Amino acid sequence: METGIYNLDDALGEDINGELIVIGGRPSSGKTSLALQILANQGITSDIGSYIYSECTEKALLKRFASTEGVAEQREGCNEFIYSGFTDIDKVLDYVHPDSNFLFIDYLQIMTLENSVNRYEEIENIMRILKDFAIRKNIPVFVLSQLSRKVEDRQGNRPQLRDLSGSSSIEEIADKVVLLLRRELYNPLDNRGEIEIIISKARNMPINSFKCKFKKETGNVIAFPKEVIIKW
Repeated sequence: METGIYNLDDALGEDINGELIVIGGRPSSGKTSLALQILANQGITSDIGSYIYSECTEKALLKRFASTEGVAEQREGCNEFIYSGFTDIDKVLDYVHPDSNFLFIDYLQIMTLENSVNRYEEIENIMRILKDFAIRKNIPVFVLSQLSRKVEDRQGNRPQLRDLSGSSSIEEIADKVVLLLRRELYNPLDNRGEIEIIISKARNMPINSFKCKFKKETGNVIAFPKEVIIKW
């Protein structure tokens, strides 16, 4: 599966079927933009995928997708946008296209599960359900996740695994965790037009981060040359 961003392809690895991948960030950090760009790039390869969301309207999401430069014409027949109308994870997964080669869930913290004792346990069980779904279908499942406000109080505002909102099980169950940082959200003059993609967890893969161009108007994430990669 190619994301359209070579740095990210290298970080995730060639075979991500059966994996649960978390994309985490604060509001407006670029989570949905990155997810839609990855989804759109699959249209170029004619892979079928499902993007399930329960928060914004279909019109709003399709408008964002259509604005993604160079890939809007690939939507028809390749990708399926699903406004489930539900937040219960079991009902949500019923909407996934049977031939989907990948799945996006936007986003984790609005998902629910019946008969949960508490929110911590609920998030943990939702993650386990998504991981089991990825394995059974042998497809990658991407789940978007909010981060706690602690990021905003930290010097440098660099997100960490412990910032994943709701449960430490998010970090434990996920195969890979990608965290996003747009410094201009905290200082409009700092790294304008850039997004840092931080590979915070990747089993059997190196941990690193790299910067990309971020075009706010279109939501495009564009890779810089390889020499810009930052190794941890």
